[in-house]
Amino acid sequence: MFRVGLKSGTTVAMLVFAVFGTAGAAVRAGKTGVAAHIGAAVVSNQDVNARASADLAKENLEFEAAMRQLKMRHARQLQAAKEAALNRILDERVLALEAVALGTTPQELLKKVPVPQVTPDEIRAFYIAHQADFTAQLSDIAAQIQDQLKEPARAKAHAAYVRSLRQKYQVVVEFEPSREKLLVAGPTRGVADSPVTIVEFADFQCLDCRRFDLVLKKVLDEYRGKVRLEYRHLPQTQLHENAQKAAEAAVCSQNQGKFWEMHDLMLKEQSSLSIEQLKEKAKRIEVDTAAFNECLDHGAAKAAVSADIRTAEQLGVQSAPASFVNGRFVDGAVSESELLSLIEDELLRLERAAKH
Repeated sequence: MFRVGLKSGTTVAMLVFAVFGTAGAAVRAGKTGVAAHIGAAVVSNQDVNARASADLAKENLEFEAAMRQLKMRHARQLQAAKEAALNRILDERVLALEAVALGTTPQELLKKVPVPQVTPDEIRAFYIAHQADFTAQLSDIAAQIQDQLKEPARAKAHAAYVRSLRQKYQVVVEFEPSREKLLVAGPTRGVADSPVTIVEFADFQCLDCRRFDLVLKKVLDEYRGKVRLEYRHLPQTQLHENAQKAAEAAVCSQNQGKFWEMHDLMLKEQSSLSIEQLKEKAKRIEVDTAAFNECLDHGAAKAAVSADIRTAEQLGVQSAPASFVNGRFVDGAVSESELLSLIEDELLRLERAAKH
């Protein structure tokens, strides 16, 4: 479930070998202190270590970073497993209590949960948001889109129903989730003093980031005044050739107060993110194009993007999208119902804390 930034092919076994295999080699070499002979002359292990010092230091740093990432990943996986188990227990028990009270079964309760119909406006909005993925006209695939949207709607309705049962049966979660401390450092959407802050690390060329952005917009609209979003850059340059410059273009636009305009436009038009196309977008959002082009051409925004990348690495995040909800890690483009459940849990925790 959780992804970390180990180099491709790095495994636990490789890391263990790096510790014990290299230690064994050092012991064997250290018995004589001699690495090689050239006739009567000797090349000592000290000579080898001195010559390789820079490479050895680099390898050690990379190994330590990989181990930190591995430990962080392991801790998050344990935490996620515990939280998931607790949520399953709570949901099953409140459903069972309600089923007994009504003389039915949990399965029948869920079947009777009203699920809102998918509206033509929702179908149209989905089509527009994913238009780059479609070759057919809306009228030809409207029924397919409707079917695709039914399951998320059902999941959201079921999750809301179970949350209402948790309130009815006075569920109080004492289990404290792990959190990361993040300072506000990026552009934000939403009311500044909102009780819940979502920090998103994303890439403008990433399809999952575009899909998750749609979820975030719905959440921000539904929880206006309760949730705000902060954006951080994590361009996946090994996968997306235009991601770095797109991130820089966003910073250059931010310098002129137009970050979100450029953000939305680039996510909408992910297939056109070359430097010239970014400059054309700058014209459309009506920034000072001369200043924008100067910023983009001379890498003036590179430091800001690099700072976000370093923060992501320190947090053990190297895949986008990844988010933190009041410091709680969320891996990938989770569904609207999953994100809402986490937000509701945060709001309940804050409400309870305010009463004590």
